[in-house]
Amino acid sequence: MRCWLAALGLLAASGCRGDLSEAPPVRLRVDPLVHQPSHGPQSAAGSGVGRAPPQSIPLGQLQDNNWLYRGQRGGSFARRPPMQITEEMLRRGQSHYRVNCVPCHGPTGSGRYAPLRVRGVIKVPSLLTAALETARLGQLYRQLLDDRRSVHLLFKRLSAVERWETLSYLRVLHVAVSAPLERVPQQIARRRGWLR
Repeated sequence: MRCWLAALGLLAASGCRGDLSEAPPVRLRVDPLVHQPSHGPQSAAGSGVGRAPPQSIPLGQLQDNNWLYRGQRGGSFARRPPMQITEEMLRRGQSHYRVNCVPCHGPTGSGRYAPLRVRGVIKVPSLLTAALETARLGQLYRQLLDDRRSVHLLFKRLSAVERWETLSYLRVLHVAVSAPLERVPQQIARRRGWLR
């Protein structure tokens, strides 16, 4: 009998070599709440792959800058854009204006020579009114964003920086169209034939 116990002890000792096994552990009773299959973040398993939870904000898209995204600074509408106004910025704004605004409002913003008005499709309001000229840029920004009409969907498709560039160019357009001839440099006025 001792012989059998010794042999059984040797057999048990030889089975435990101290090496780590690469195979998954053998479980006699599997608890489904403890041992669940895991899936990586990009795996196809699971019901919510590729969908963000409701009300979540993607990384880098938190719009907590009221001045940039809502046109408000210190509780009131901003007078100027949140970025420095440069010649390059105004050129980009002019480009956005030409693509998105000219079809309805025309190249000068008056709405008189707009392609859609000439064809009689729609009645186009002028962008050169005194109310728009004296309004704060933040107020115009917010008004165009909150407008429910489909005519300003083109403005909403622009990024926040592109919107500010477009509005800054619109402000320059106001000055260019309504400025008296005395404010135009004489070399330019002569070249254009505005002075006799």
